[in-house]
Amino acid sequence: MHVTRARSLRLAAAFGALLVGAPLAAQNGGDGAPTSELEWRVEWLRAAGSLPVGDAVVPARELTLEAYERRGFLPLWTDPGAIDELLEAIASVHEEGLDPEHYHLSALAASGSAWSTAGLARRDLLATDAFVRLSHDLRFGKAAAQGPASGPEADWAFGGLDRLARLEAVARSGRVREALAELRPRHFVYEGLTAALAQLRRIESAGGWAPIPAGPALARDSAGVRVLLLRQRLRITGDLIDESAPTSPRFDPELEEAVRAFQHRHGLNEDGVVGNATLAGLNVPVARRIEQVRVNLERARWVAHELPDSFVAVNVAGARVSKATESPCSR
Repeated sequence: MHVTRARSLRLAAAFGALLVGAPLAAQNGGDGAPTSELEWRVEWLRAAGSLPVGDAVVPARELTLEAYERRGFLPLWTDPGAIDELLEAIASVHEEGLDPEHYHLSALAASGSAWSTAGLARRDLLATDAFVRLSHDLRFGKAAAQGPASGPEADWAFGGLDRLARLEAVARSGRVREALAELRPRHFVYEGLTAALAQLRRIESAGGWAPIPAGPALARDSAGVRVLLLRQRLRITGDLIDESAPTSPRFDPELEEAVRAFQHRHGLNEDGVVGNATLAGLNVPVARRIEQVRVNLERARWVAHELPDSFVAVNVAGARVSKATESPCSR
């Protein structure tokens, strides 16, 4: 890449300040030196490869560097409404199994609070990195896709030839949530997983479920304390709903159907008997179930954009083939 003399001087000024820890104001001005807080930080970013902002770190993405250079190092996020929308969008990704702090939620909320020139420059860079990172992760997944879903790594989630113009338009428009909504998978599999995640988190907040002690297999007409615990466990996850005897210690037909429902959902042998495999599934802690759903949401982001409304799923390890079709009542 050709680097002009002016840029060489700017890079030297930025990187020199990085090494000695000089204050920003002392670096402004002079032949070829950065002339604004934002330019100084962009050149620092280019020179060092990353820029610390409080507890957050902004990486030197080529898209970020190009966006500011093309604008003459003017801020991108000049509309306060756009920043507010971005913060709301970042906070909401918790519902999709992502970590809001990965997108600078705390740092972004605090960086411009004093409305200083330095604070606004930090906030602008944080907002750009957060938006680019979040848009990528919603469209392609946070981790690199594995197996048949893998492909060339993309750095920009939106279509179109001029990605810089699209980035500028979103930052100026205040329609950040609308832009990000375009990238979320619109498929019943993904929607079902987000609903399951919300349900499991509600269960976790309420205390989760108690493990059922080991013992003989539980089946029709079994009785005892373990049957009561089984009733409670299946009631918590909604597998047992219309029970006529909520405190009965007897394994009745309604409880058997609830066990079958649980087994169906977890790919277990649907015999209505709580043997070793079913008991192990029932005793998986709610926190682990939450992590499993989060992992599956990530996998869904790899493939859900290309999935048809009806498809065949093959579980090789479990030797099961099933047809997945959206139910009309779930629309």
